[in-house]
This record gives sequence, structure tokens and C-alpha cells, in this order.
Amino acid sequence: MFGRYKYILVLLIFMLFNWGCAYHLRYTVSADRQNDMEITEEKTFAMKPKMQNGDRGSSVEAELLSLIEESLWNNGWMKTSARDARYIFSVYYVTQESRISGEFKFRTYMSGKKGIYLGSALQFGKSEYSDITITITAFSQEVPQAYIWTAQCSTGPVMQGIKPLARHIIPFAISKFPQEGTWEIREKVHLHES
Repeated sequence: MFGRYKYILVLLIFMLFNWGCAYHLRYTVSADRQNDMEITEEKTFAMKPKMQNGDRGSSVEAELLSLIEESLWNNGWMKTSARDARYIFSVYYVTQESRISGEFKFRTYMSGKKGIYLGSALQFGKSEYSDITITITAFSQEVPQAYIWTAQCSTGPVMQGIKPLARHIIPFAISKFPQEGTWEIREKVHLHES
């Protein structure tokens, strides 16, 4: 009898797993540029880290710079040395953590100790959230101390770290270079997407 229902049970487990691991990410990208600075069509770039290796947060910065580099590459850009690049990109990020206590949550869970058991629970406890802001800046070799274009990307309170969220946010922001504007994004994402 179990044989008839095993495919339905597997489908149900798959649906519950995917439903529980997907959510809608909401973020805002606001981009502006220096009006008196001309942006050329030359698509060469270099990356400039602001932190030194070993500084707190330098590994996060390195990963964000890598995502910017990959996004530029995917948009037809070519990486060169800092001396030869038309634009120098850098990134700055802020995560502001907060904890909310006394929150009710409804969860679905599975247990596999003695067969498979599906259940649900009402949970009361603490949750940690972060407000994340990623600022991408493009500088020109001609006037290196003044930015050409900047994009400020910000989320509301989210329960995810900056690295998995940046995989969605940074490619969108880079696709808008050198445009100005504000974009409100609502995107369905999976927690473990690469």
C-alpha cells in the first residue's frame, strides 16, 4: 500500500522543502552620477579594495568585489591593470543587526529518525535581522578623487547574511551602469542559490 503513495509523498516533501527555502527578496537600488563628468563607451575596469588583507570584513569586501568583477565581465567588460583601466570600481558595505524578541512563527518540519514524519509547530522566541547596504562606486582615471557613478543598494530587515543576498543585488546594480535612477526590486530567490 505504501508503494502507491510513495511518489505522492516524495512530491509533497520536495514541495515543502522548496517552499521553505524560497522567499521574496526586496531591495532598492539608487544610482546617481556626477553630471559634469562624461562617461565613455570604453569598457575596461580595475578593482580597488578599501581594506587591507586581515582587516575585519576584508574577506566580505573581497567577495563583493569578486561579484562586481563577475557582473562586469558578464556585461562585456574587460579587466585590466589599474593604470590602464578606464574605470576603477570599489565597494563599501554596512550591516546593521537587530534582534526582535517575542515573535510568533509557524514552522513546518520533517523528522527522519523512525521513518518520515511531517509536522508543524508554533514557535515563540528571538529572531536576528540585518539591514544591509552595499554601495558600489565607479571612479575615472581622469579625476580619481571624484566618483563618476555610485549605486546604493539597500534591503529592509532580512534574516540572511550579506554574501548570499549580494549574489542577487550586485548583478542587477551593475547592469544599470551608468544610468541614474531608483529601482524597487522584488525577486523570488532560494536560500542556497549560487
